[in-house]
Amino acid sequence: MRFRVGDRVLYNEREYTIFYLYQSNYCEIREKGSFRTILVRKDEIKLIKNKFD
Repeated sequence: MRFRVGDRVLYNEREYTIFYLYQSNYCEIREKGSFRTILVRKDEIKLIKNKFD
């Protein structure tokens, strides 16, 4: 699955936005309205499909 910066994802049943992607299979995600970022593995998150995809 391809992730891009700005994609909406689910992590621990909460919605986040991808803030930064690393080549090492990790990414930083950020909850809407928060400046706190969380470092997670890409296999721990699930992409939320947009209705335009």
